[in-house]
Amino acid sequence: MAATPGIPNGLSIDARTYAAPDPHAPVVDGKDIFRTVTERALRGVTVHWVEDIGWAHLGGGEVHCTTNAWRAVG
Repeated sequence: MAATPGIPNGLSIDARTYAAPDPHAPVVDGKDIFRTVTERALRGVTVHWVEDIGWAHLGGGEVHCTTNAWRAVG
């Protein structure tokens, strides 16, 4: 099992909204470094950080494995 939840294993809600598992990465200057890099890479997309350690990650999955959602199509 990975030490931190996998950000790519989140849930794409639509072209501008992404629900990502909170990575719990090292904090530098008061900011989680994985969150910072992800938000920079996904510029223009709103990232909602989901706390999934207890209900998904420890069970061997992440946000996309344990959710069922309606998504915008095309």
